[in-house]
Amino acid sequence: MTVENGINELSSLCMEEIQIHGVARYNQIPQPRESVQQLLDAAWTKIPTTISSKGVIVTIKKKLQNRRVIS
Repeated sequence: MTVENGINELSSLCMEEIQIHGVARYNQIPQPRESVQQLLDAAWTKIPTTISSKGVIVTIKKKLQNRRVIS
């Protein structure tokens, strides 16, 4: 497997937001596919099954270069 293929496999990891009565309570990480789990095992990395929800929305569509201060 090439580095590019490995990164593409890892990019398929996702989280599911679990809501109770319309309010986000926690995020759940589903069991990864076998190929992704093999990559995580090779890197001696364990991922949690749940992550508490802070209600923060993260977006990465803005380019950081436009907001950097150049000195």
